[in-house]
Amino acid sequence: MENREAWLADTMIELADSITVREPAYLETLARRFSELVTPAEIGLLVTTDTGSLATPAASTPRMRDLMALESRYREGPCTTCHGTGQYLRHQALDAVDNHWPRYGPAARGAGFTGASAYPLRRGTEMLGAVCVLDPTQRSADELEVALVDVLVDASTIGLSHQRAYRHSQRRVEQLQGALHSRVVIEQAKGIVAAWRNIAPDAAFEILSGHAGRNSHRLSTVADNIIEGRLTNQQLAPPPDS
Repeated sequence: MENREAWLADTMIELADSITVREPAYLETLARRFSELVTPAEIGLLVTTDTGSLATPAASTPRMRDLMALESRYREGPCTTCHGTGQYLRHQALDAVDNHWPRYGPAARGAGFTGASAYPLRRGTEMLGAVCVLDPTQRSADELEVALVDVLVDASTIGLSHQRAYRHSQRRVEQLQGALHSRVVIEQAKGIVAAWRNIAPDAAFEILSGHAGRNSHRLSTVADNIIEGRLTNQQLAPPPDS
């Protein structure tokens, strides 16, 4: 890469405009951008799921994806170690890792890699995952490359954290809107039933909830059926043996 600073500026702009991008697409972008920076090394990312476990969302090559899937399955390897400690894992020679990575080490060497590094995707005390760098050569990353990777890791973590916070807020808004809609529908249905039977709204609500319980329906579904004319006053009446 001839101009790393220009590449970094372009990358930061791309990542900054990603708040509404779906997470899989965002992580694929990260894998591509990291790969451009550290080539000929290859990149893999493991990120936390809702349950806190690590999953394999992105990799820069098919062989890297296979190794990340192996790491995710056996819970051993550079990303797993990095995620567990929360610390940067400096370059590890893969011919000396079999004691603590007995399945991952031979598999990584068999795929043609000689060294591994990993960077935590950490924001404060929250661990979002880790980025793994596997190198097929004996080269050592220069100081500028390491510094740029650090910057990209920090930017990636912020972006991923913001995306998840945004999706959480969107789900919360949708839940609140759904609850409000259900409340409005139920109130409308209460008014209809109260008019049908010339009773108080509270009594109408008891009739609605009784029908919902007897038929294993949601109260909002019963209310919506009344408003839309799919449930009549006669159909709403309890059975004779109730």
